[in-house]
Amino acid sequence: MDGVELRARVRGGHIVVALHGELEIGEAADTAATITAIAGRGLGREHCVIVDLEALEFIDCASLRALASAQQRARRAGGEVLLAAPTGAVARLLDLIGLGEVLGVHASVASAVASAGAWRAAGGARRDAAGVAARRPSAALLAERELPVQPLRVNAEEVAGLTPRLR
Repeated sequence: MDGVELRARVRGGHIVVALHGELEIGEAADTAATITAIAGRGLGREHCVIVDLEALEFIDCASLRALASAQQRARRAGGEVLLAAPTGAVARLLDLIGLGEVLGVHASVASAVASAGAWRAAGGARRDAAGVAARRPSAALLAERELPVQPLRVNAEEVAGLTPRLR
């Protein structure tokens, strides 16, 4: 399958957007913008969108960055974007670059729905392990949390050898 397909459904009162196929740089911005727009919709309510990655066969680094940015934009607007159920190459990439914990990736959609339920019960505020609601960070703090973009130097022969194994 070339490209990515988005399918939305409701589960546990939350919007779940399932990504199917391959998400690459050419579709990254539009996909992230769609997810951000869904998270920002509502009649005075904050929304939590769960992005189901189970059927996503491939994601490149630029697309992963776009999803992280969508999550940050949704949070600034009072919403939330949770990532869930990565498998195969997507799970390996998240593990390899260490963004799984930073992005709060859930092992399954069910665990993300449970987390989203707690998020909604807290009035959209994140809670720590003791159940204390976290304050919404200021714009300055959010700017500091932006994921840094660093130049990547790789050997083309090494990349050519890795690409088939990651898909």
